[in-house]
Amino acid sequence: MSDRSSACLVPDCARSSPDGAPVCPACAHRLSGALVSVPALAGELDTSLARQTRSGPGSMGRRSASTPLPYDQAASRAADHLRATLSTWVRLLHEDIGGRPPRDTLTDMAAWLDRRSDWLRMLPYGPECAQDVPAAVQAAEEAVDLPRPTAFAGRCRGCGTACYTRPGVESTACSGCGALIRPPEERERLLRDAADRLVTAAEAARALRAVGREITPAMVRGYARRGHVRASGTGSADRPLYRLGDVFAVAEGRAAGGRDASAAHDTSSRIDGAA
Repeated sequence: MSDRSSACLVPDCARSSPDGAPVCPACAHRLSGALVSVPALAGELDTSLARQTRSGPGSMGRRSASTPLPYDQAASRAADHLRATLSTWVRLLHEDIGGRPPRDTLTDMAAWLDRRSDWLRMLPYGPECAQDVPAAVQAAEEAVDLPRPTAFAGRCRGCGTACYTRPGVESTACSGCGALIRPPEERERLLRDAADRLVTAAEAARALRAVGREITPAMVRGYARRGHVRASGTGSADRPLYRLGDVFAVAEGRAAGGRDASAAHDTSSRIDGAA
């Protein structure tokens, strides 16, 4: 069988496209990651646009010609650019494939494009779209001054890069290869892999906080006193050691609405079976 691979046509991408599509899978994942981040970004833009214009320092309430653009004006320009970018690609793709177009909102246009990303990577203008959309999303993020990525998103299964993102983000692109990463799934996978590890109450709390569970060492010790988890030996300074999977199961049960110990045990069993 002949090799159909060819160079990816997205500017600044040096990867190959195994199936010969103009956009390689990594760039397509990066595009999808940008699109799925738009709903949260749209909320941030709305918040910024609702703020009152601030005057520059030392102006006594009067804005001088040298005063930098206010925060809300920068956000307004970024929102307009993002809207124009998305609507352009929606219009072009809709002309090619037809169907019902999305509503003219950032969230709806981004979702519509993301559901058709497989079409986009095969089309001649796909490379330009795969460059324009992530750039517009990044510019909007900078305009609203979103915090730098601080939450561990997971280790890319493709290139092994440790990736970080903002707390609460459901998907992101690998900073190494552009592959799509879903932080909730990756964090659950890490916990499953470490389910049998014996840890102190402090270590268990730290591990669970890293995956978004609000757990303290005192809460872990409370689980033990009530019999929800059992110590499996002792560590340094005779500190009790608990199986991380058991602590995670109890925390999950309480986060879901106070499930009892037997339900938590069932969760632990599912973690063991998936490990």
